[in-house]
Amino acid sequence: SSIKLKHSGGNSVSLNPPTSAPTSSDVAFKLPNADGSANQVLKTDGSGNFSFVDQPSGGLEMADQWRTVSDYTQAGQDTDVGSSGNSAAPSPAALERADGSSIGNYIGQLGSGMTQTGGVFTFPSTGHYLIKATGKFYANQGAASLHSQMRIFVTVDGGSNYNAACVGTTNMQVNALSDAHAETLFDVTDVSTHKVKFNVTSDTIISVRGNTNKNETYFTFLKLGDT
Repeated sequence: SSIKLKHSGGNSVSLNPPTSAPTSSDVAFKLPNADGSANQVLKTDGSGNFSFVDQPSGGLEMADQWRTVSDYTQAGQDTDVGSSGNSAAPSPAALERADGSSIGNYIGQLGSGMTQTGGVFTFPSTGHYLIKATGKFYANQGAASLHSQMRIFVTVDGGSNYNAACVGTTNMQVNALSDAHAETLFDVTDVSTHKVKFNVTSDTIISVRGNTNKNETYFTFLKLGDT
């Protein structure tokens, strides 16, 4: 059987059941309460519920960049970037979403971006994410060994326990700039408990570089697809 909608001109449009019989009980679909916006498409949650969502743009549903807005000094040890609760860096630089204040055609955010409080980032939706971090460091003094690390920490319990998902290390020279890079894939299945933060550790006094007009120490988030 099928549902047939016949036009007054004589032609019709039909809605037909699947070719093969459903494998379980009757299949029910629930439509949204209201029409979506222009160019949106229907999306299912896998349980028969439909909603209107924006189509992915440029192959990605979400892309976002954040950065430190100024330099801050770290007296060895380690700090969570953007957090003020560190003895090694009592006043680390604030974080901002990257913008195009110094260049044109700059995209700091695509789709629904990340949110952050005190350096802890929350994801806008579940999915598979690529997280990338770059730290630009300047060694202020010599030491027996000179190295710094940029680390990506993730939690799946809302923040009680963070684990290092990736570590990027750079060997440094006194009075010279050096970069450390880290990246990881993270399967976000619960946006209320799956979160990420970034940590810098060093064995000497360093300056963690930041700038409100360009990316120096910065973080990139890409949603690659649904979980």
